Formats: sequence, structure tokens, C-alpha cells
Amino acid sequence: MTEKTVIFFGAGATASCGFPTTETQNGIFRTLFLEDENSFRSYAAKKLNKLTAADLDKIVALRNKEEMKQLADFLKFYFSPQGFKVQQMYHLIDSAISENRSLRHYTVEEIKDIRKSIIRFLQVLFSTIEAEILKKNGKDYRELKRFFQTIAEIQLKKRLQQYNDVNLRSEDFIFTDVSYVSFNWDVLVLWAMMTAHKELNDSNSNYMPDPHGISKLKVFNDYFTYLNSYDTDLSSNKQGNSDWFPYNRTVAYRVNDREHDSDKRVILFPTFFPHGQTHWLECPKCRKMTMYIDKAFRTYSDGFPMEDERKYVCSNCRNDENLTLENSAMLLQTNDKIKPSYIEEIQNAMRININQADNFVFIGYSLPEDDMEYQSILRIAKVEKSKKVFLVLYQDNSPNVFLVSSQAKKKANEENRGIIERFCGIFSEDSVWVNLAGFPAAFDEIIKIIE
Repeated sequence: MTEKTVIFFGAGATASCGFPTTETQNGIFRTLFLEDENSFRSYAAKKLNKLTAADLDKIVALRNKEEMKQLADFLKFYFSPQGFKVQQMYHLIDSAISENRSLRHYTVEEIKDIRKSIIRFLQVLFSTIEAEILKKNGKDYRELKRFFQTIAEIQLKKRLQQYNDVNLRSEDFIFTDVSYVSFNWDVLVLWAMMTAHKELNDSNSNYMPDPHGISKLKVFNDYFTYLNSYDTDLSSNKQGNSDWFPYNRTVAYRVNDREHDSDKRVILFPTFFPHGQTHWLECPKCRKMTMYIDKAFRTYSDGFPMEDERKYVCSNCRNDENLTLENSAMLLQTNDKIKPSYIEEIQNAMRININQADNFVFIGYSLPEDDMEYQSILRIAKVEKSKKVFLVLYQDNSPNVFLVSSQAKKKANEENRGIIERFCGIFSEDSVWVNLAGFPAAFDEIIKIIE
């Protein structure tokens, strides 16, 4: 029987591409909101070196807006620069809102406004960084894309071998043996997998005979929520009118009917973004979600920065009056998570998926001590079905090999040893294996797990 594998992406998965880790995000907020502009520019020169001078000017200009000054005053009132952590900021704000509790000098409504300012700032910051990473198309980002392409090629090959002997509409055929969970807000993982699949689908391969002639087997992602995208022309500040809709099981069931005359059949990667994405906005009118990531059927992009003053168009009801960055679908990392219904939908499907898995691969994910929700989710998954767990962490000059946790801990530094011990506290020590070479260095070793 084929083993099922879930690959989890944490902040470390895109750190090599140039996306800021949580620690770097701490530094950005500390220097820009608790210190001064010069401190931020100095910090950015060291930690955000992919950003241009114009990018930094844009971020500073956003910081100097009146509502952002309110955020800065709030942070200076409750935090000091020493030891500042964004998680603590998120938790203070979300706990007050969820309990409908005012804080000294700040009403609940004012706290909600401050939360909106944080969301706006994060979207502009992250999407600006993403744009520079995509423009440069560096080696590590290309490796991330090749990673998804290689896994998709393996899954297509397996399905082509089964093609004549199975029900193409069955869940076992439609859904791949590998699924993805990204805890990250940035769209680098999403864009890399989408464009990797696009190139495969456009290639002159993966054809097979069908009752109506020749069909091509293609690969897509199922995001397990109602989600479609609006084609946005950011360069001219005009909205396009070309929508596109991701596949889901219902569509695949129809397309894969052998009696249905179609030039393609499809398989789907179960793909979960349980914390939302920077480019997902919820329409305040129809309460449906739209993804704004440029032309989805273009393999390459120079990025798609989100604009603070812009009003976006809902792809469902065409509302263009009050859909802004404040309507973000990003879920802040706190123990009092304010979850929209579509995030609940994604997380419920994700739990079922990971409970059924045989292998977990965690890339750049530290399993934070204070993240009780995901520790509980993993404990339940372990009880539902025994797992073999593979951790990919980074440590200088480490061999590119998976070591059983007891051996890995002897080689790991204090930080990585703590991460390994947290996973061993949920799963047994002999079921946890660790590669300290980091990603994308561990590319080939991960592929061996799923082949």
C-alpha cells in the first residue's frame, strides 16, 4: 500500500530565498516602531538586503501614516525594544479583542484598528519582499520550484502507470500521495508550486489513450475552501477582468469521467494554508475570499505588491467599494486566534488529511513551545496513526543526511536540540529523524522519502 506523506513548511523553508524569519520580523518591528527610521534602515541593510532604496522608502512612508503612528504609540506603551517579539504583540491584541476587553488608554474598537494597521503593514512589507525575490529568481527560489516540480513528476508517473486499471474518479487516483501544509503568510511556496505545475502541464508529455482519443494527465492543487483569483494589472493600477478558479474534487470527479469527452484528466495535491496568505482578501459584502496574485497562468512574474491605498475588486460579487488590505485573510499567530469560517474549513480538512498520513516532513518549522494548538493537532494525529517524522533544520557545516534523533541531538546546537526535543516529546525518539543541512540542501534526501 502506498504511504502518504505530508510536507509542512515553516519560516525556514523560504529563509534561504531571502524571506524574513520570525526573528527578523521581530527586528523590523522593533527598529521601525520602537526605535527610529535610521535604526530600521541600518537593520534592513543587514537583514533585508534584497530590498531596494525605493522599497525602503515605501515602507518608511507607510510607517509615517497617521494610523501607523497610533500603532507605534501602542507598542511603545506596552513594549520595550529589548526582547521584543511579534508573537507577544499579536497575543496582546487578539486576546483583548476575543475577550472584548479594553486596555488602558485603548478601547476595543481602537485595538481593532491597531490590528488592522498591523495587517496592512505586514501585507505591504511581505509582498514587497516577495516581489524582489521573484524578480531576482535566485538559485534557492528556483530550487524551491524544482522541488515541487520533481514531486509532481513522481506523482504523475505513478498515476500514468495505474491509468488503465483504476477508477479515475476515485479519491485514491485524484488525490496525490503527497500533500502540503504551509504555515507561512508569504506566497512564495504557493507561487512556486503553481508555476511548477504550470510548466509540467504545458510540457509535451503525460499523454494517454482515452475512449475519445488522446488525453493529457495534468496536476493542480486543491485548497479545500472556496477560493478563486482576480487577475490584477498592478503596473497600470487597473483591475483586469480575467478570473481563474482552482480545481477541487468535484471538478476532478467530472473531468476524470472516462465517458466525459475531455482533452485532459487531472490529479490534485491536497494543499493547506491554515494561517491564510498575504494576498488573500475577504470581501466585506459577500464574505467570500479572493486571491490576488497576478496572472496565474504566467510562469514568471516580477512580483505583485499589495498597495495600501488601493480598493480591490471582489471576484465573486464585484464589490469594488470597500475591499482593502484591512480585509486580509491572514491569521495572526496567537493562542486567541480569530478564525474566519474559511480558515476553519481549511483547518478541519487539514486535520483529517494529516491524521491519515504515514510520514511527516517538516521543513524549517520549529514547533514553538507556546503553539499549543499545533502540538495538540500533532498529538492527535500520532494517536490516529503511527508516523515517521523527518525534520529539516539548518546548522552550519552539517552533513546532508537524516539521522535518528538521538544521534542528531549530539550534533545539534542548543536551538536545534530544543526543537528536536519538542518533536520527540510528541513522537517517540526512534520515529524522529533529523537533517541539519537545511533546505534546499536536503532536497534529494526528502525526495527519497516519497519515491
